[in-house]
Amino acid sequence: MGITGMMRTSVSGMNAQGNRLSAVADNVANASTAGYKRASVQFSTLVVPTGASSYESGGVNSHIGYEISKQGVSRNTGLPTDVMINGGGFFRVSDNPSGSPEYLTRAGSFTSNNEGYIQNAAGYYLLDNSGKPLRVELVGVGLAAAKPTQSVDMRANLRADAMIIDKAFNPKDETTFNHKKSVTVYGRQGETINVDWYYTKTAQNTWEMRAFVGDMPMGTQEDAPAGTVVELKFDQDGNLEEPAANPLFQISGKNEPFPVEIKLYGDEFLPDPADPANRIPKPNISQIGAQDVFALDQSGGVPVGKFDGFTFSRDGVLEVSYSNGLTNKQGFVGLASVIAPERLTVINGTAFQSNSESGPYITPSIAGVEGSGAATLFGYLETGVLEESNADIGNELTDMIEAQRNYTANSKVFQTGSEVMDVIVNLKR
Repeated sequence: MGITGMMRTSVSGMNAQGNRLSAVADNVANASTAGYKRASVQFSTLVVPTGASSYESGGVNSHIGYEISKQGVSRNTGLPTDVMINGGGFFRVSDNPSGSPEYLTRAGSFTSNNEGYIQNAAGYYLLDNSGKPLRVELVGVGLAAAKPTQSVDMRANLRADAMIIDKAFNPKDETTFNHKKSVTVYGRQGETINVDWYYTKTAQNTWEMRAFVGDMPMGTQEDAPAGTVVELKFDQDGNLEEPAANPLFQISGKNEPFPVEIKLYGDEFLPDPADPANRIPKPNISQIGAQDVFALDQSGGVPVGKFDGFTFSRDGVLEVSYSNGLTNKQGFVGLASVIAPERLTVINGTAFQSNSESGPYITPSIAGVEGSGAATLFGYLETGVLEESNADIGNELTDMIEAQRNYTANSKVFQTGSEVMDVIVNLKR
C-alpha cells in the first residue's frame, strides 16, 4: 500500500493545488468586477492510520472561502448612480421585482429601468429599508411642478446727484424716468415673466418705484390692477427711511397673479441709531455717491423641470433630481448585514445569500438603530465611486506561481510512484 498510497496522496495534492489555481483564475478574471470578494483556498491534512513498521501516506483537504468582510478600494466613476458602502453593510437586493427572495451585495453600479425600478449591473433589484423594491416615482411624464417666484432681492444704489424729473410718468417716454431695470420671475405654472422696474427721482432724497409687465402696471393686493407707486425716501446720509417694510406686489402674466415680496430690506439686522438696544433690518437700497448700481435677482421660483436622474445621500436617501434644480426625496436604501459574513453563500452576480452558518439578515430596524447609529453599524454611502474587487493581481500571480510549482512537485511524486511500479512489474519478467 505504500507505493499506491504515495500515488493517491500525490493525486490529492494535485487536486488541492488545482483548486487553488481555480480560485486564482476566478480572482484574476474578476479583478475589475465591482464588489467582488476574493476566493481563497486553505488546506488541512488527511491522516491515514499508520502501523509501527510501515507508513501510510494520507492526503490533503481543500477548504474554499471568501474574504467577504474585507473592503475593496474605491474607484472614482463620477456617476451619481454609482454608490459604495463605506463600512460593513450590504445592499439588500432581489432578483425578482416582488422583493423575494432577498440577497446581499456590495456591487453598487445602479440604473433605473423603464418602470423606475433600480437595478445594478447584474440585474438585481435594489430594495428599500422595508424590503420592497426601490423605485424612482415620476409624476405623469416625469415633469416636476414649477414654483412661483417668492421674492425679488432689490440691491441697488441710486446716485445722490441724479436729476429730478417733474414730468408725468410714461413707461414709453425715457425722459419721464431715471432708470429702467428688468428681472425675470416665474409664474405659478412655470412661465417666465419679464418685470420692468422704473425709478424716478421726484424730489431731493425722494424716488418713485413702479413695476410693469409689458404695458400693464403691477401693484399690491389693494392697488392691483391699477398699479402701485412705491415712494422711496432717504435720510441726509442716503439711508432708506421709507417704506419701513418690504412691499408685496401682485405679479401677473398670462395666468393667475401671485404675490412677490420686494426686498428693499435684507435678512441682516443693524443697531437702531435712535435706540442701540433695538435692531432694525439692513436696507438693500441706498442713495450715496455718484454711481448707480443695480443687482436684481428673483428667489424661490423655478420653471417646470424634467427628470434629470437620481442619486443617493450619505445616509441612504434616494434623491430624484430635475432639470430645474428641484430634488425629490423618495425612500431609503435598504442595508443589512449578518453575524458571520464569511459564511455567506456566494451566488451569481456578486451576490450572497444567508444560511444557518452566516445567521439571518440584520437590518437597522432589527438592530434598533437609525441615523448615525445605522451608519456606524452598516456604513455610510459614497456616491460617484464603486468598490473595486478586493483581489490583488500581484498577490494572485504570486499564488499562481506557487501553486504551479506545488502542482509540478506533486506530479513528480506521482511519476516516481509510477516508475517504481514499473520496476516491480518488470521483476516478474
